[in-house]
Amino acid sequence: MKFYEASDFGLRVITAVYVCETNRNLKIRLIPMCHIGESEYFEKVRNYILSCDQVLFEGNKFRSGKINLKNRERLAYKLNLEVQPKFHKQGIKDKFIHADLDEELGLIEWNKLSRLDKIKYNYVYPIWTFFQDRNLTRPKFVKYFMKSNEDLERIYGPLFDEKERIKDFVYKSRDTIVFDKIDRQLERMYDKEFTLGIIYGAGHMKAISNYMKSKHNFKYLNAEFIEVFKT
Repeated sequence: MKFYEASDFGLRVITAVYVCETNRNLKIRLIPMCHIGESEYFEKVRNYILSCDQVLFEGNKFRSGKINLKNRERLAYKLNLEVQPKFHKQGIKDKFIHADLDEELGLIEWNKLSRLDKIKYNYVYPIWTFFQDRNLTRPKFVKYFMKSNEDLERIYGPLFDEKERIKDFVYKSRDTIVFDKIDRQLERMYDKEFTLGIIYGAGHMKAISNYMKSKHNFKYLNAEFIEVFKT
């Protein structure tokens, strides 16, 4: 299942609900995040968060020294969109459980990278993104999401190498943390009526979905579109 849909009309994400086969009162809602979008998109995301009992959320707290060119803020301003707000600071902080790299775990994963990988991550990628975003429009931004996996691999060529250590740092190491948090929450709430939300980048959702189904016997129940922005 894909968790986003890009077309000539704009970008949408798909929020999906999964139910446990052995306790149908136990559900998980996956809420894919795009980091920039219309204000209405973020408001709908917040409403889905409010419908969950607890939420695992993305937020890499490890600071690697990557140069900050404010690419996300600049692109949002250019496209007349908004940057993802900090939902856990909007009166519902008690719902949130951090499920991402902290300083300690981040340092462990960071030390697995070579010196060249660290230079790529901290300097090459932010600069590459800065120049890539200079001529972006909403239609061009949507076309990024239409690209095949092969196209994306070519785009990320300057960043990723054959051993894919940076990709492991960006994706796999963080997915492992989410999996552990899922295990803990489901063990604690297994015999209860409970809805666990997972709000994470759309690129992580397929791995999370596969883990829920294979490890905890969850199956797809239903899904809804959320419009991120129109072109």
